[in-house]
Amino acid sequence: MLASRLTMSTVVFGAAGFLGQHVVKLLNDSRRNVLAAVRPGATHPFAEWGVPTCEVDLRKVQQVHDALRTADSVIFCAGRTFVRGMPTAEYELQNVNLVRSFIEALENRSDIRVVFTSSMSAIAGSRLPHSFTGTEDRSLACTDRLNPYDSAKVDCERLALAAAARGRNIVVLNPGYMLGPIASRQSGLSTTFLVEWFCLQASPFCINGGQSYCDVRDVAAAHVAALEHGQPGSRYVVGGFNLRTTDFYDELAQVTGISGPFRIPPLTAWVGAAIRDAIQCLMPSRLKYHVHRDFVRSLALFYFADSRRAEQDLSYQTRPIQNTLLQTIQSLYEYGQLPTDSFRFVTTMTPENSNRVLMLKQLADKSSYRQFLLKRFDDIYQICEQNVDLREALDQSLRLSVFHARRGRFEFSDSEHKLDLIALIDFVRLGILLARVTYINL
Repeated sequence: MLASRLTMSTVVFGAAGFLGQHVVKLLNDSRRNVLAAVRPGATHPFAEWGVPTCEVDLRKVQQVHDALRTADSVIFCAGRTFVRGMPTAEYELQNVNLVRSFIEALENRSDIRVVFTSSMSAIAGSRLPHSFTGTEDRSLACTDRLNPYDSAKVDCERLALAAAARGRNIVVLNPGYMLGPIASRQSGLSTTFLVEWFCLQASPFCINGGQSYCDVRDVAAAHVAALEHGQPGSRYVVGGFNLRTTDFYDELAQVTGISGPFRIPPLTAWVGAAIRDAIQCLMPSRLKYHVHRDFVRSLALFYFADSRRAEQDLSYQTRPIQNTLLQTIQSLYEYGQLPTDSFRFVTTMTPENSNRVLMLKQLADKSSYRQFLLKRFDDIYQICEQNVDLREALDQSLRLSVFHARRGRFEFSDSEHKLDLIALIDFVRLGILLARVTYINL
């Protein structure tokens, strides 16, 4: 059975990663023969999914050769994304060197179709907002401010396109900043760490650059489509919503009810990071390494994307950013990355009821019974939905308030209704407490 499944299969390198697991799942669900190539010792869900695997050290050309023996196509999405505290030289070692070995293993396999995962980092990074199509030269990119990951991805893509120019059947995809649910408990968090940091309020400041935020599931679908429809030697940008950093945090605030970090000038942030890095070198045991100054410097750049070519050739589509953010947070909660009681409300939230849930959470947060209410948020919300008076009180609260994204809360600014609002809020709280006694079995 295993031998028959491996006949003429699609090999996915980097299969255990954030994007890789979604690619494998999509291929497997569509009943394609797929072989998941993972690094030695990697944890993954593929045995549960019934997907054959092989361990491959991508630094060893012979092991790559062996994995390619039964392949008619490859999706290569291996590499190292940002890791807090990792030495900057590792981005070169864990990205460029792996690609170089892979390309060497392909030299005599022009029959293999390769979909190669690059990044917006390889083509973008401008001082001013510009939506990159992938056809520009590097003149618009601010190359002197690119971080070590950006520089590594530039070199990786150059190797892939050079191989395509020599006749290898390679299609390059440049994803934006990928978010979305984790495919399994064994999946690496990858770029979802940015949402996790926001939820945990672990980012004290922000610099107002910009990214193209997209859903990992949409990017995975574009990779599968490129196996058949991508043009060899071409580059396809698969981005999403082009948002400045502060606008992105505003979107997160509307899902979480958490205010965004302070915005500071790029130079101030870089000087602070440089001082911290110097102290880290002098007293490594006293100061925890967070984000190297070279990464801080690149935060002011723009990595905006124009995905029209992928939309045309690969039928690429992007789902609403609010859905992606909510499902990212729900996934982080499900897999234990967020505090249980404080984020229990996200299990109740949908794109349709998000304002109602956030209003109820805000009222619960201000109650002296906060801990009790948050622990039983699902029950409390259902009670409010089922009770006509409570439901109308919540609706009235929303009608008389405006959500202030930068502060992460609803604000009741209409002084004309101030006394009514105080009575209304007290009514909601009283109703919730009565519901506690009446409906909930303690």
